Amino acid sequence: MKHLLLLLLLLTTRSVYASELLKASDIKKEIEISCHKDVPVLLIFMINEESDVQSRQDDNELYADWSYYLNKGISSIGDKVNVIKTPVNSGRELFDSNQIPSDMYSLVFVPCKKKALYSESAILEPYVYKYIKLYFQNKEKDLMMSELLEIDSTTIKDERVTPEKIGLEYIDVPI
Repeated sequence: MKHLLLLLLLLTTRSVYASELLKASDIKKEIEISCHKDVPVLLIFMINEESDVQSRQDDNELYADWSYYLNKGISSIGDKVNVIKTPVNSGRELFDSNQIPSDMYSLVFVPCKKKALYSESAILEPYVYKYIKLYFQNKEKDLMMSELLEIDSTTIKDERVTPEKIGLEYIDVPI
């Protein structure tokens, strides 16, 4: 029951949500429409249409943690995020196929006016979503690791945060 509630929370997240998995051409149109309205996009890659929900539920703890942090992270980004589910194959058509792996927890965050951020695996750290929010707001430029982690800068080797240092990478969105 706990996992069903988490799934329902994930599927009803924020503003626009595609109820069916979209094809590459439809995804491109959705991104263009969202960016015209200056609404960021989150692409969630699914393994396939039939078995994805069951396979995520079979993963129990990882799925529960992933969906919790995803929903919390999306809600921290703002009121409007266009969340789009897409099969991995459509993602491979839309992006360079070498950039989109088959991990069912892969995500692409599209801020519209600059390069997208891509995670090839489940994001379980709240500070990654905090960075994504700042990236969407163009406030990540001089962010230091101690600020992101909210710890005293004397306890770590403090350095400027880059997507690569927190498990993200830049990806071009073909729109």
